[in-house]
Amino acid sequence: FSPTSYLFFAGDWRQDEFAGYEQQVSETVGYGRRLIDSERHMLALEGGAGARQTDLITGESLDEAIVRGALD
Repeated sequence: FSPTSYLFFAGDWRQDEFAGYEQQVSETVGYGRRLIDSERHMLALEGGAGARQTDLITGESLDEAIVRGALD
């Protein structure tokens, strides 16, 4: 949109043998804004919505809506 505003897409895949799931995939889209952007400092705030698909160790599948926020 501008030098300080942007759209983002975040994807994540996890596989953990010690958790209660076989694998987990999530996708998120959202809006970000650089609040401070100088040579020495940068501060960005992001927020978005998405979905997560989980394959549980019991053989069941779970689909969820998620919200993502980040401060970098």
